Amino acid sequence: METIELADIKRKRRVSVKSIEYFESEGNYTYVHLKGERPILIAKTLLRFAEQLPEFIRIHKGTLVNPSHIVEHRPQKGGMMEVCLSGERSLTVARRRANEFRQQLLMVG
Repeated sequence: METIELADIKRKRRVSVKSIEYFESEGNYTYVHLKGERPILIAKTLLRFAEQLPEFIRIHKGTLVNPSHIVEHRPQKGGMMEVCLSGERSLTVARRRANEFRQQLLMVG
């Protein structure tokens, strides 16, 4: 899939999947973080985006990351990991998801 339709309160628009850095859950809503733009709040659950974009990696209960934006990942205290994205943002990988994250990253890269 090359583009995805995002419908916020004001309008619908198609965006390139490549421009999406990550998704962040907010209850039954999801913030879509696009590279170089402000986040967009969409009335769609994170699970729906995960089903629609299986190449994205779930790093936390509430976070789904585009692997093409991962620049670096490094271990943190307590078995957790930190992921650095191309937009100079860092996100935490949950301890329970660290091993699965590493495996998925190897399959993608």
